[in-house]
Amino acid sequence: MAIDWSGRSGPDQRRFLWLAEAVDGELVRLENGRTRAELVELLIAEADRDPNLIVGVDFAFSLPAWYLQERQLTPRQVWALLADEALTPTMRQLGLTRWMNRPELPFWITGEAHAQLPPAQMLRRTEQEVRVPGVQPKSVFQLVGGGQVGRGSLYGMGALHRLADAGLRIWPFDPSGLPLVVEIFPRVLVGTPGCAGYHYVRRKLAEGKTTREAMRCLKRRIADHVWRVMLTDEQAYQQHKHQAA
Repeated sequence: MAIDWSGRSGPDQRRFLWLAEAVDGELVRLENGRTRAELVELLIAEADRDPNLIVGVDFAFSLPAWYLQERQLTPRQVWALLADEALTPTMRQLGLTRWMNRPELPFWITGEAHAQLPPAQMLRRTEQEVRVPGVQPKSVFQLVGGGQVGRGSLYGMGALHRLADAGLRIWPFDPSGLPLVVEIFPRVLVGTPGCAGYHYVRRKLAEGKTTREAMRCLKRRIADHVWRVMLTDEQAYQQHKHQAA
């Protein structure tokens, strides 16, 4: 499955949160109409039904390492705090949704606050390494503006806490295994002419799918690929352990 996540609040969630499911490379389900909480409960139910479930979602799974190190937090502790809407003292008072309109640094919604964040602290290593021509990831600290991922990611990390508690493995924070949730960057594979994702999306468009539908197909394909890579790594690790013994 692939989830087109959203940081929208209120009724807008139902329009902007989408789920796509593929079986044997074919799209079998494409639907919206759920809130984030309802979508999380659906994924937990789907994992109970299908222990081999793989879910790809397009939000940041953590914050930049320096933020966690300064506060002596692990990613899982960040997820739990966001699930409780208590990452900061002000968030605890206001709740996550209201806090996003009055965030503390390093989170920002104004140019003045943005200017106080050193460039080296804006991105996670993940975002630094996926930069390709035509694709410039946004900082999870940015909570305003077109293309920002901060709001959706903060909601999403709280959702990871619920999914992990229900037994889904969150990669790369858990050992390899199923059911599995992975972070995906579809734009990386469609932003550069010549890459496989670029041609895959254009093939789907030629088949009559909309851009949104083609992107959801790509997200599911990425999740499948990540799982195959993880299996290969795990097999190599087990072989090395056996040889060392």
